[in-house]
Amino acid sequence: MSNQNETQNRAKPDSQPGETFELLKSLNLAAESFSADRLTAPALLANPFSLLSWVAEREAFREASARKFATPIPAFCMFSLTWRCNLRCKGCYAANYARRGDLPLETIERVMREATELGTYIFILVGGEPLLVSGLPERLAAIPKALFFLFTNGTLLSEAVAAKLAGTGNVVPMLSVDGAQDATDARRGAGVYLRLNEAMRILRGAKMFFGVSSVVTHQNVAEITSRAWFDKLWDSGVRLATLIDYLPFPNNAEPELVLRPEDIALKNAAVAKRYREARPFVVNFPAHEYASGDCGAGGSGFIHINADGFVEPCPFSHFASDNIREKPLIEALHSPFMSGIRECAKKWSKDCSGQCALFTRQEDVKRLAARTHAFATEALSA
Repeated sequence: MSNQNETQNRAKPDSQPGETFELLKSLNLAAESFSADRLTAPALLANPFSLLSWVAEREAFREASARKFATPIPAFCMFSLTWRCNLRCKGCYAANYARRGDLPLETIERVMREATELGTYIFILVGGEPLLVSGLPERLAAIPKALFFLFTNGTLLSEAVAAKLAGTGNVVPMLSVDGAQDATDARRGAGVYLRLNEAMRILRGAKMFFGVSSVVTHQNVAEITSRAWFDKLWDSGVRLATLIDYLPFPNNAEPELVLRPEDIALKNAAVAKRYREARPFVVNFPAHEYASGDCGAGGSGFIHINADGFVEPCPFSHFASDNIREKPLIEALHSPFMSGIRECAKKWSKDCSGQCALFTRQEDVKRLAARTHAFATEALSA
């Protein structure tokens, strides 16, 4: 750990509490629309009126921790738990990684506890497919000071698995669906849509609060932002929806999926209506991030830990200087690379036209990485 003089010389922490509160206010509204008799006690969301109080308490702790360490502590940690997946979706953001080896479950839990003790309290669990990590629900239940959004393709979600997730009290399953059967199966594989419908039925039976996550593409943008689609989701029990712009990663790009300017305009206009309707509640990335502040990459709002253990500024910027196998998370947040990302992202987000700031400035990120002894974490660009 750095000495006291170095700590005093660091820049004051910068954070984005506004972004965090906006997102959690959205979640609170979504939870309020989910009738109490549908929820499994003792879920954190079973009493939505206490959710904002819990967030305020955790925010106060996070901000105090940021002052203590003189470094921003992210409210959100996106954690890729495994590279393994039973699907091969077109344009998967994780396809290019070097994949040096999954983290042991014990290491995953240790890092989650470490992050929680620093003040992080929202975890976005992705992969690969997180449900391939054996014993995960039990580990999550043992970390009650955090809320986990588990992004899953839904194909492994049996009634037994749903019962375990419901028993945690702090896990929100998020099913990956990209529209109706043709659109979802075209991207994720034949038969996936029907299995997702079954997963929704199982989650309703388990009385769980759950949502969906959709990658927005040129091909599906009109459908998955329509009132008809959201009505279908609502009737299926979905109370929260995230829309994430498709990004064409080099070496794995699907040109036919890339959003055109007119697609983005259509999406933002439609989402504005869906946001007000809140049936289900919708969060639009990255547009909602920039509506409430600057880019939060590099720890000012969030970080990404990939399944090799490398600490990245965001899931769409595959560079790192540190690995949680080798040093504490706080040291990775202190690193020259992460500090540089936080400083640059504020400037870059001013002229990114609502797109991912780091993704649109990849060459700049590469130059910053070279100056701060960071490196590419992708196999094909390393």
